[in-house]
Amino acid sequence: MLRIIETVAAEHDVALFRRFEIMRYWHIKRGIPIDQMISDFDGNWLHQNDWSYNCIAQALCDALAEAAVPD
Repeated sequence: MLRIIETVAAEHDVALFRRFEIMRYWHIKRGIPIDQMISDFDGNWLHQNDWSYNCIAQALCDALAEAAVPD
């Protein structure tokens, strides 16, 4: 799925925000357990929790602000 998303973004020349890579970094490099990043509110463990949504939102905001600055 990640490869498909990357391919489609490249084909359409759009920026790609790599949420999965950010969460993988938190887990592997910072040692944050997966269950501290996701929520089981609906019984399927597929959704982020408030903490990780907030962190992703901040990362996306930072990326947009950086992209908006002309070179």
